[in-house]
Amino acid sequence: MPSAQNVLLAIHIKRTDNVELKNPILSYIRETYSDREAEDAVDDLVAIQTLRNELVATQAGSQLTAKDSYIKYFKCLTSIETRFPISHEKGNVRINFPWTDAFRHSKKTSQPNIHFEKAAVLFNVAAVLSQQALQVDRATADGLKEACKLFQEAAGMFGHLKENEASKIDNPRPVDLSPECLGMMEKLMMAQAQECVYHKAKMDKKSPGTLARLAKQAGNMYSEVSAVFNEPAVVQHFERSWVAHTKMKVC
Repeated sequence: MPSAQNVLLAIHIKRTDNVELKNPILSYIRETYSDREAEDAVDDLVAIQTLRNELVATQAGSQLTAKDSYIKYFKCLTSIETRFPISHEKGNVRINFPWTDAFRHSKKTSQPNIHFEKAAVLFNVAAVLSQQALQVDRATADGLKEACKLFQEAAGMFGHLKENEASKIDNPRPVDLSPECLGMMEKLMMAQAQECVYHKAKMDKKSPGTLARLAKQAGNMYSEVSAVFNEPAVVQHFERSWVAHTKMKVC
């Protein structure tokens, strides 16, 4: 059993409800293009609708194998947004996408904005990566390397989300998709990756000086995460255990 000091955190996924995609988009195609083009698009839209329905149906279970499905769905969204604008603006496709807050599932936000849908999907990709990292056997050198890689990938995804899709979300923006929260998740994932580097070095019997340097780097990273918990945008949003956990890692 790992000690409290060796415990790492995974991010919860955002949850959603079933949404009708196919018919509103088909109606838009008929009105904007033609009945023939609507007929040609039916199969593709059925496939996209099925993929989203499957994500909804499986979200209550293990998400460890869901990453590829989220990425596939994200690519589908990217391909349709250039032809079929989904937003609240007049003349666009009107589809409300509901998603819970990853850290407060009782809080749900709906937006008729495809970028909100894309942001939520990317958030879940990053969350699944963090969950995969926790399932790796970190008692081995190879396991630590794999966990480090997965945490780094999660950090990169949160960073990409913060700089791209999240900035296109309508206000008021959910806390878990705010720049402050996404920046904190990015920092937390990088801190945990650095902690894996430290434990790998310790397992490899590196010099005390090297271990001290790596430990200090990890502590500094956790200190940055801990500081974000005091920012107004997130200070009341997380459970106290998260705040206590990061403070412990600074020591």
